[in-house]
Amino acid sequence: MPGHGANPLEHVLDHHELEIPWVTPPRFELKIPLPQIFGLQITRFMVMELVAAVLVIVVMVPVVRHISRNYVSRGRFA
Repeated sequence: MPGHGANPLEHVLDHHELEIPWVTPPRFELKIPLPQIFGLQITRFMVMELVAAVLVIVVMVPVVRHISRNYVSRGRFA
């Protein structure tokens, strides 16, 4: 086995920095260190959970409002 390559587990393990794709050679990534608040370390998974929660709210609140106002939903073009 020649040399040590990249470890694929690095992308699934929890880290204290957020890696974002970025156009800066040679690594093409931007690492943002996450803060420690009141002795608790904010991790990458916590940030991703917040992003997922915001996306669910952004999508579901308008859908639920539409369903509550209109008994039968006919779609955008009907």
